[in-house]
Amino acid sequence: MSTTKLELRGHRSAAPARMQRALNLTEVLIVIAVILLLLSILLPSFSGARAQARAVVCGQHLRQFGNGLHIYTAENRDWLPGLNTTGAALNAKRRLIGGGNATALDSPKLPVQTFDWMTPILAYALELPAVRAERFKFLLSRFRCPGQMNTNTSLYCDTDAPDMDLFGPAPTWPAVSYLMPGPFQYTGQKYRDRPLCRDEVMPAQSIYTKAMYEGWEVLVNDYQPRLDRVGPPARKIFVADGTRYLRANDILDFDVAPIPDFFGAFSDPGGWWSGARAYGVRPGSMAWDGILATGQYGRHPGDGTERGDGENLGLSYRHGRQSGVPSGDVHDNKGTLNALFFDSHIERLNDRQSRKIGYWYPKGGLVQTPAEGMSSVAEGYVIP
Repeated sequence: MSTTKLELRGHRSAAPARMQRALNLTEVLIVIAVILLLLSILLPSFSGARAQARAVVCGQHLRQFGNGLHIYTAENRDWLPGLNTTGAALNAKRRLIGGGNATALDSPKLPVQTFDWMTPILAYALELPAVRAERFKFLLSRFRCPGQMNTNTSLYCDTDAPDMDLFGPAPTWPAVSYLMPGPFQYTGQKYRDRPLCRDEVMPAQSIYTKAMYEGWEVLVNDYQPRLDRVGPPARKIFVADGTRYLRANDILDFDVAPIPDFFGAFSDPGGWWSGARAYGVRPGSMAWDGILATGQYGRHPGDGTERGDGENLGLSYRHGRQSGVPSGDVHDNKGTLNALFFDSHIERLNDRQSRKIGYWYPKGGLVQTPAEGMSSVAEGYVIP
């Protein structure tokens, strides 16, 4: 029995090895071609999946803003955060700030500037840094849209800031990712000579409202920054993707002044006005209804460039296109942006969809210069 087993084992070991043949050159080239073909098919899908993932994370940030907004307004009698409400706390400290007292700006619940809507609505859920410079950077870093990976190369400050030395080198600062339409922060002309609406700084501080300017493209008379005054909440944008202050020669800076003029680092005129810094187009561009976009913001201090020059479109309409690529003409802008409405729903808008005038202004706004818009409305049109 043992001899038989040994013979069988020997027989198996003596079996000829399986024949192997090397691939010839033609077959190797065919394999490589198939691999390249598969990559060409799959890579756009992978790229699209990454872009979609970035947009989803961006939308999650906006959802958190929406939750914070409704907690804030519920506890503050419908007042909205921003220039004429939470910004009053900084205005009340104007004398201390102008006197060089940097510690007057340090408090975890104090807005980093008058247009800052983020600190008031996030302070309920997050522990924010007390030092203003650290708080400023935290807001931009923690709520940085993954589709907005640009970094500022300089700081811009049009008023005194006693804590400027604490901001450090600008290249370490992320660019702004989200903006609130400024017209919702200003009051209407009716309230221009009245004290700010926050009771704790009135009337002793003699601080008055910042009303919409008479020369603006849309003028609102009877409006205060309250949730119940904006108009239909489902058709008014509270916050949208957006980046400001890209200047000529690829210099991206942002405003760090505690009490800035106009819109600061946290707000913008919005997507209807063709001269808007974040959403505006190059002068001479054609708007969607075949009109010439004539809105111009003015000139950036020191460099002579037009503000509404289309440079920021690639940064604001950042989903579906390469971030940082400018597009001067609205018809060339293939990107989309996320928009959070006052009722907390989020929409992804392409360029044309985002140009609806009603999204960006309070109910009752009167159109004064329709030729400056990105969609056609008649002079005297009243925004619903």
